[in-house]
Amino acid sequence: MHPVIFKWHIADDWQSYAGWRHSAQIELSETLNQNKINDLGMNILKLTDQQIASFQQDGYLVLDFSLDSALLDDIIHTTEPHYQKKENSDSYFHGLRIQDAWRMLPQVRSVALEPRILAALNQLFGRKAFAFQTLNFPTGTEQKIHSDTIHFNSKPAGFMAGAWVALEDVDEQNGALLYYPGSHLLPEITMQDIGFPPLTNHYRDYENYMQQLVKDKQLTPARGVLKKGQVLLWHANLLHGGGSHPDKSRTRHSQVTHYFFENCQYYTPMLSSPEKIFLRKPFQISAGMPYGDLQSYKFLQPPAVKPGSWLYWQQKLHKLWPF
Repeated sequence: MHPVIFKWHIADDWQSYAGWRHSAQIELSETLNQNKINDLGMNILKLTDQQIASFQQDGYLVLDFSLDSALLDDIIHTTEPHYQKKENSDSYFHGLRIQDAWRMLPQVRSVALEPRILAALNQLFGRKAFAFQTLNFPTGTEQKIHSDTIHFNSKPAGFMAGAWVALEDVDEQNGALLYYPGSHLLPEITMQDIGFPPLTNHYRDYENYMQQLVKDKQLTPARGVLKKGQVLLWHANLLHGGGSHPDKSRTRHSQVTHYFFENCQYYTPMLSSPEKIFLRKPFQISAGMPYGDLQSYKFLQPPAVKPGSWLYWQQKLHKLWPF
């Protein structure tokens, strides 16, 4: 089941904390509506209905924020010394990347926390996003087709997304991303689905399975041809990989940020089974600390209740008869 946009139900998210056994819909006041607008970042950026529909249909959305060119150049300049090159060569090792460069480079952190990216994700999923991981690349990876849901997932499912930022112009000659529009609507595939236990040493089998799935479903690929400063947002279950990189003399500097959404459980599907879920505590980049249970609990507290309102008396009755 995919997230539904802009549905607000009391107790849907904090039922396990507050002890509620039922879900009731409330009519938000103008003040609460404005708070929700600000909470989702719609005061910073408001997506059109067409953009939201496009994301729901295709599983990705390209946005042109015209990110600061000097900032993007600075990211390239500051990350480049950390990429290992082949001996006696200016070429990089295949599939090279730096994970979590935001820890040492504030420029990377700045792009990961770009307010317009967060605002767009908030509106697409109807829940607040938080960045938990960055990956920086000097070239195309030519990585095989996969879904991010094998690496990251949530309960409820579907609350994970990625943002791919072009730090320079990207085309089919220097490793444009490869993806399959609409494939996010396919069922999520786990290691158990392909007949293997939850272990990383069967990942090659997973890749082969996904490649065959694409052929069986006769999915049509697309390439992420982007201009410098453009952003591609994608749903976690969108099938994607590294497109071919024919011109090895060209770089393809880019930054990927992975986002979870608040008020979920987070886990690693590749290491999980129905009997044992491998839970994870993702690091919230903006806060500089893991997204923890106490923080979640504080966020999940019920909204303030006006004395004498319907919800006020509903709570009173629930204390007397907790059915």
